[in-house]
Amino acid sequence: MSQTIFVRSAQELLSTAYKHALAIRLLEEERSRMRTADHLMRILNNFDGQVVVGKHYLLRLHSELVYDAFGEDMAFTWATDVKRFASHLPKRRSSVSQLLRYQIFDCVYKITDNPIGLPEGYKNWE
Repeated sequence: MSQTIFVRSAQELLSTAYKHALAIRLLEEERSRMRTADHLMRILNNFDGQVVVGKHYLLRLHSELVYDAFGEDMAFTWATDVKRFASHLPKRRSSVSQLLRYQIFDCVYKITDNPIGLPEGYKNWE
């Protein structure tokens, strides 16, 4: 039986709390930005299940998904840039243009049974 992963809502993924928590996780993992991209692609390519986004949509997993999410940033510098928020909270929410990146990270961490936890009461941070 295939696994179903439910991705967090856009509101949660674009929150300052999620960006902060993701930054901490990326810093702890100590992967280079290219190794981070390779890790994401490997997990997604080996996943035999479905990913539900929102209430009614499936994320179509394909070999170019990570490249699609990072667009022109083929050096994956965003993965390095976001780490600076590990030491302090971002001042504002992430742009909706970055949503697919956050969905991919959320999905990969859930596939590997290591989801990113958000602090209690994070909604009051916004």
